[in-house]
Amino acid sequence: MKKWVGLCAGALLMCNTALAQVTTVDGVGVDKDSAVRDAMRNAVENVVGTFLDSRTLVSKSVVALDEIYAKSQGFVKNIKVLSEAQDSYGYRVTAQIDVDTNPDSQLLDRLNMIMLLNDPRIAVVVGYHNNYGYNDQKEKYPMLCEASMNSKLISLGFNHVLDSSNVRNENGIIDYKNNITDYMVLGLLDIETKDVILPSYSSYTQEGEYDRSVETGLVRSLAEIDIKVIKTDTQEVIGEFHAEADAIKNSQNSVENQVIKDVGIKAAENLRKIFAQKASNISQTLQFIVRADTYDDVLRFDKELRNVAGVKSVNLKGYTDGKAVIEIDSDLRPQYIYRVLKENSKLNIFMEKSTANTVELSIT
Repeated sequence: MKKWVGLCAGALLMCNTALAQVTTVDGVGVDKDSAVRDAMRNAVENVVGTFLDSRTLVSKSVVALDEIYAKSQGFVKNIKVLSEAQDSYGYRVTAQIDVDTNPDSQLLDRLNMIMLLNDPRIAVVVGYHNNYGYNDQKEKYPMLCEASMNSKLISLGFNHVLDSSNVRNENGIIDYKNNITDYMVLGLLDIETKDVILPSYSSYTQEGEYDRSVETGLVRSLAEIDIKVIKTDTQEVIGEFHAEADAIKNSQNSVENQVIKDVGIKAAENLRKIFAQKASNISQTLQFIVRADTYDDVLRFDKELRNVAGVKSVNLKGYTDGKAVIEIDSDLRPQYIYRVLKENSKLNIFMEKSTANTVELSIT
């Protein structure tokens, strides 16, 4: 299968036209079981391909998709072997396989996190709410928090996470004008650390009565961070949240290191939710260029477009010399819309060319 990136996040999150996608595939192996497993992998690959656009996969996405394909059996709802045969090269099967495409399924959730919002370029920049004193820790903890968030974001499937040094100018200030990111994640950090001391108690000795407190040798630290997620080109704030973490250890250095890492992980997990929400609300103008012999065919195609779930509006721009231009507002990729039409239309529709936002097709 030709592999692509740029997950149609809107389609993954919003499309409910089917809970399973049926595909007919071949599989080969040393025996029937291995041939069926190969067919399941091929079926999942085919289905994954219907949700992706036309940018070549980066290496980390290839690895992530290979992990999905290795677990193909878990994404299959039903298998019907149509034919099987054994020859000198091994066992071969042709099977009809139902792949789970429920928007809440593990398959679509995992794909969504691999390339959510077309795998945006993200930079995390963390500073302090206050100066936190003038000591060696001042610069250490924002950098540690950034590293923790970046690592977690990568593990969640975001492949283009940039170091904060890439978005600052020579004076250390964020440069929005020459910024190469799609989204900036700005965090303000607070950290408070105290010795753990047991409540005071009264002790009576020969010298008299004393109020005493017991030092435990433990240290407790609380880290808090306030996050703003900003769309770089417009500087629009698309989300805000607060996260915190605490821990107790036997030294100040170790406990502060721990809570900074933990609060970074929690912040990254919240970022995942912010981007998922953003993806579910994406709407874009798509274009269909339709070649048809008659205007009636164009009108029938226009009507069928309006009946596709997820298409919000349809605007027929005109019909000249056998060609019509139709603009639609939708969360879905045009290739996905074409596939739905192809499977359900009463017209004979053929795709001639496609890009991320345009499909050229003919009706015969």
